[in-house]
Amino acid sequence: YRIEEGDLLIEVPFENMEWTESFRLNKLRVLPFLGAGSTDDEGFIMVPEGNGAIINFNNGKHNQNSYYSQVYGWDYGEERLRKTGENKASFPVFGISNNGSSMLCMLEDYAAVATIEADVSGRRHSYNYADVNYTILHYASLQVSDKTDKAVIVFENEKPTGSITHRYRFIDSDSYTGMAEAYRDYLMDKYPSMAKKDESGVPVNITLIGAINKIKQRLGVPVSKPVSLTSYEEAYNIIKELNDIGFDNMYVKYAGWTNGGLKQFNLNKVKPLKELGKKKDFNKLLEFAEENDVAMYLDGKVQTVFNKGLFDGFRVNSHAAKYASREIIKLHDFSPVYFGPDDDRKDPYYYLKPKVTIGYMQTLSDYAKEKSTGVSFTDVGDILGANYDPKNLLTRDEVAKMQEEELARIASEGTSIMVNGGNNYAMPYADFITNMEIKGSKFQIIDYRIPFYSMVIHGLIDYSGAPINLAADYEEQVLRTVESGAGLSFAFMGESTSVLVNSNYTHLYGADYQLWKDKATEIYERYEEELGHVFDQYIIGHEYLTDGVFVTAYEDGTQVYVNYNSYDVTQDGIEIPARDYKVTWR
Repeated sequence: YRIEEGDLLIEVPFENMEWTESFRLNKLRVLPFLGAGSTDDEGFIMVPEGNGAIINFNNGKHNQNSYYSQVYGWDYGEERLRKTGENKASFPVFGISNNGSSMLCMLEDYAAVATIEADVSGRRHSYNYADVNYTILHYASLQVSDKTDKAVIVFENEKPTGSITHRYRFIDSDSYTGMAEAYRDYLMDKYPSMAKKDESGVPVNITLIGAINKIKQRLGVPVSKPVSLTSYEEAYNIIKELNDIGFDNMYVKYAGWTNGGLKQFNLNKVKPLKELGKKKDFNKLLEFAEENDVAMYLDGKVQTVFNKGLFDGFRVNSHAAKYASREIIKLHDFSPVYFGPDDDRKDPYYYLKPKVTIGYMQTLSDYAKEKSTGVSFTDVGDILGANYDPKNLLTRDEVAKMQEEELARIASEGTSIMVNGGNNYAMPYADFITNMEIKGSKFQIIDYRIPFYSMVIHGLIDYSGAPINLAADYEEQVLRTVESGAGLSFAFMGESTSVLVNSNYTHLYGADYQLWKDKATEIYERYEEELGHVFDQYIIGHEYLTDGVFVTAYEDGTQVYVNYNSYDVTQDGIEIPARDYKVTWR
């Protein structure tokens, strides 16, 4: 325990932890009731669900599940047999406001093996609390033999090194706005490269979908082949038309353009798909982007890979990571019907060893640098896993640090970086974060959601949520975007969506550019006119007004009222139409 620049710093060194061979230490909770509130206290808990969420003290929801979220989501180094839902904390922080003052807990070292928990009084005891549960040693069940149904538990081979570290910052405020400001100050001190933007204008992410895979008959044999959704020429036409319309601040991600398309095999070499057109058309697209100040990012997966065959350079035993059971990590998508692996409809893929991932990051970024474009990583900043192979053990925290170091190297060479999801360790090196979670999962114990992470990074880094035109409810996605101060995001394809029939990509049904360009333009023009001036400003306030109604405030006095309800609402003398937003100035 020590005081450092006014913060309380807690360190728990692994080297001082002891256990016997028979009873190994698996979990550790650190100061679980620090800052907890009793049944007589007034306050709330800020949890990092999605973009942030509030659990009020003594809310009476002790019949609902308590809050539980792994920092950075599921550990891909642990086997998962079913998936009924998924939530994650992209930023390793929680806060407690208690009777007029607040405490912010920031997880530093070993955040990647932490789970943040929170609960209210009335379930097991009379306290409202939040704490962190660390997994010290990971384990897996190993089937000994096919001749018996008995299994043994196999643990990680070695104890981690270093220390678990918590930093507690105490704030003379009872608002989550004060917590967000404190966390922003902390990040800007830690990462000097994070500086306030000097340009405004609505940032727009345009994701162009290159090629998917479909089964086609070749000499009577079914073969999986890349099929073009957006050729190089179509990509050029889309970007040129949007540029001519007036989309001034575009960040274009070209996905599925290399090595098999969206069903990507390994990236030991980077080669544009011939199914998307000729090399001259590809170069024409990149030249147009450079000449017209359109930020172009060449996208690729670097943590997972499909096995194409014997001669693609991928070797399962050499390149794939392993579970603690020593089995190779072979992944499947999950069925939305029975929640188990969907191995009948979709091919399995492999989670890569961390060193292989770093090599793929280098290969893709070098190619992007050669082409004078940015580089986009589909899975860096979004998913994270350890490698529990006893011959090459790397904890999840060590993997995160390896990726962070590689991102820092790429950024230092002047290459622009786009990441997905926005996990805290990747965020400082990104020029744009796509698919940032701006809503979160439906934990019933939560009272309402807040754009906490957005309040921290707005004015520093551009970000967007999931593509508006692929959302189940695009109007709600627009409102979430407005409330959180995010940029706009659209996913487009040049071909008609009829090409998706009999494929595993029908979720892209809303990506037809010709059908969506007018609505996208309408959304953009209004957003730019009313809020284009705030993207170089901090969010200095956010408030829950009533059910489904929130207001977000910026430095220059701009206030944005958002109404998620299906009826008009009047607040502060301002009428906010149903399922719409209203911009005012103080």
